[in-house]
Amino acid sequence: MNQEAQNLHFSRNVPPILEQVQSYFNSLRVTAAEAEVFYFYYQGMDWYNEMGSATRDWIMAADDWVWHKGKHKLFEGGEKRLYTCKYCGTNNTSLANLTSMDCYRHPSGSNKGKHAPAL
Repeated sequence: MNQEAQNLHFSRNVPPILEQVQSYFNSLRVTAAEAEVFYFYYQGMDWYNEMGSATRDWIMAADDWVWHKGKHKLFEGGEKRLYTCKYCGTNNTSLANLTSMDCYRHPSGSNKGKHAPAL
């Protein structure tokens, strides 16, 4: 984390709000679009990482995201044309839209969680 980012005094609590993520990415000189991809990716994964572990510090996850940009399974080769929910198979052209909608086959119960992107 750079000095400018340290001076912003972000809460490391999970989940952050989108505006916090955008401000943090901006402090790292990374685009707001990339911040949104990061945010909605983790939002869709219920703030668990690709290994299935709970994300306890979103800033560390963001630093890792920026360091390994483009190497996350969901985004290999760039953005997809269509995103699919791993629970129910619902498709959407926007990751943000997909992960903002309730999933009728979510493991927590029908409509008790959001769609999660399939890797």
